[in-house]
Amino acid sequence: MLNTGKLAGKVIYITGASRGIGLEIAKNAARDGAKIVVAAKTAEPHPKLPGTIYTAAKEIEALGGQALPVVVDVRSEDAIQESVETAVKHFGGIDILINNASAISLTGTQETSMKTFDLMHQINTRGTYLVSKLCLPYLKESAIKGRNPHILNNSPPLSMRPIWFKNHVAYTMAKIGMSMCVLGMAEEFKDVGIGVNAIWPKTAIITAAMDMLGGEDISNNCRTPQIMADAAYVILTRDARNFSGNFCVDETVLREIGMTDFSPYLGKGATEENLMPDFFLDEYLVHLGLLSDDGQDSKPILKETAPPKAAGSGDPIEAVFMKLDAMIDEEIIKKTKSVFTFNVSDQKSDWYLDLKNGTGGWGKGLGDQKADAHFTLSSTNFDKMFTGKLKPTTAFMSGKLKISGNMASAMKLEKLMGKLQKRSYSTEAVEDPITQVFGKIEGILNEDLVKKTNAVYTFNVSDQKTDWFLDLKNGTGSCGQGKGTAEADAQFVINSANFGKMFAGELKPAAAFMSGKLKIKGNMGKAMKLEKLMGKLQARSYSTLGKDSTHLS
Repeated sequence: MLNTGKLAGKVIYITGASRGIGLEIAKNAARDGAKIVVAAKTAEPHPKLPGTIYTAAKEIEALGGQALPVVVDVRSEDAIQESVETAVKHFGGIDILINNASAISLTGTQETSMKTFDLMHQINTRGTYLVSKLCLPYLKESAIKGRNPHILNNSPPLSMRPIWFKNHVAYTMAKIGMSMCVLGMAEEFKDVGIGVNAIWPKTAIITAAMDMLGGEDISNNCRTPQIMADAAYVILTRDARNFSGNFCVDETVLREIGMTDFSPYLGKGATEENLMPDFFLDEYLVHLGLLSDDGQDSKPILKETAPPKAAGSGDPIEAVFMKLDAMIDEEIIKKTKSVFTFNVSDQKSDWYLDLKNGTGGWGKGLGDQKADAHFTLSSTNFDKMFTGKLKPTTAFMSGKLKISGNMASAMKLEKLMGKLQKRSYSTEAVEDPITQVFGKIEGILNEDLVKKTNAVYTFNVSDQKTDWFLDLKNGTGSCGQGKGTAEADAQFVINSANFGKMFAGELKPAAAFMSGKLKIKGNMGKAMKLEKLMGKLQARSYSTLGKDSTHLS
């Protein structure tokens, strides 16, 4: 996004500006020639996180801005007051305040110490209120001079939906407190001419802190901080008197100015379909089926049923761990370095998975090693999670999974699930209708179809816990049960009912994906060929699952 120069000469006070989103916002403003007050705690290099207030100042100055690094702990009124007075003396005033500093702990009530509770509330809610209060006299002066003053908080849209509170009450209270400052101050300062707004990301954002928390490859699910910086720039250059009291989402702000291509914001290895949605956004609840499009809470149509018992095992949970045992190797242990424990709530049983010590191990009970992360979920959701039908992130955000302990270790579980699912541990038998579909497909494979498609697909039929492949890349094509011998270009996760509908022409792949009925991994270009392929296959009348046939359940 091109800068307009509208922030030239503006004095911008940014908390938490030594790295991440705060620094990117500062750098965007610096390109206009703004004067940045880099207010943060980090004066000395952090052992794990890059950047200090001084390295940030150098980056800002290199881009054409002016920088004033000040050591500030937003919990200290004296430190803030001193930094504000220093900024005014150095730059002549303050035109814009960005409350970016924040603390997070995604822990339940019992697991949240009062020290952690106090930290989040002192930095998030109290810190935002206090810095705003102490900058206010100078923001009012800016308004009198017609310099378009703004306060912008890095906080979410206000939502009182219980789902956003139930798993981390303390954090949500502290973060929502920042948003309540927006709600109240926007109205309070309306007549003064100070715009007060909030900015929040639609997806997870890759920062040094997120990289440390999520571990290797977490960027695969994130956008870069630049999208937040660009959206903030748009907000800060709007007329403060006519744009105030808004809870903005980064992508929405940029779409409003005509942007349609968001691929430049993708993190390393990320694709649009793999992006992890952020908390507090109702559109994600709609995607999960927990909220209807009209904003009403959705009720589940069917009750959850316990997972079927796997062949050869009296306990489906034990059967999963037995299959996991066969796949644990040095590479997985080296990359995971975590001990997980699982409380299967409806069975009142505990299990452990050690991917940290020796050659690994598992078993019933809590094990001998201290757990890095502990999960509580039902047997049904345990089964869904380990078969790829339910992502750990989705389970956590929807309240189906509770997590305590080290969140960095917990976040490794989703990556581990992907690796394990690729190796296919399912033992459940195949239902005949799926076999029939692939039998019909096999009968129409030819070199022309292979040449035009040039892709290998795998299908995980989630409720049956079976895998199938369709090779339309090699020779005259082939299909069958299992993963096949050729590497898949695209992998689809879908239940048997929707598989039948999709191959019968009753459900388009694109519609299935958008509604969450179909999950796609791999090359999206290849995956998009599936819908065209369906049309060709249906034209040749192969389906045994049409409208006159019995639907799969």
